[in-house]
Amino acid sequence: MQETVLELKNYSVSFDTPDGEVQAVRNVDLTVKKGEILCIVGESGCGKTASATECTCKKRRDQSLRREYHSL
Repeated sequence: MQETVLELKNYSVSFDTPDGEVQAVRNVDLTVKKGEILCIVGESGCGKTASATECTCKKRRDQSLRREYHSL
C-alpha cells in the first residue's frame, strides 16, 4: 500500500467579502498517494486556485480566507 501524501475530508474554503461570506469550495474529499499526479480542472471561478492555495498553506494578501476544515 502506498503512502498517502495528501488527504482532504469534508474540505471547504470560504471568503469573507463586504457582501458576506462566499463559499468557494464545499465538502470535497480526496486522497493522493505517493507517486500519483492530481489534476484539478473546471470552469473559471469554480475554486481550483482557492483549493490549491489553501492546500499549500498560502494566502493571497488581498483576500480574507477562512479555513473551515482540512487535514493534511
